[in-house]
Amino acid sequence: MAQLAGDEIAMAFSPHYMFQGRRMIETKYERLSFTTAPTPAMITAQTDADGGDQDDYRYLVMPVRLPD
Repeated sequence: MAQLAGDEIAMAFSPHYMFQGRRMIETKYERLSFTTAPTPAMITAQTDADGGDQDDYRYLVMPVRLPD
C-alpha cells in the first residue's frame, strides 16, 4: 500500500538503482521522499507504517528524464 502526501507528479527511476537501494532495507516499511520531479529522491527504512525514518540507512537516487 502506498500513501501520497501532496500534489501528483510523474517520476521515473532506473530499476537497477532502485533495486540496489531497496535491497539493503530489512524493515517491512520504507519511505520514498522527494520534493519535485527533477530532484533526487531519498529511500529510508521505517519501523512501522506511520513511524518515522530509521537513521541507520539512507539511499539517494536520481530520477531519469521522462519524454514529453
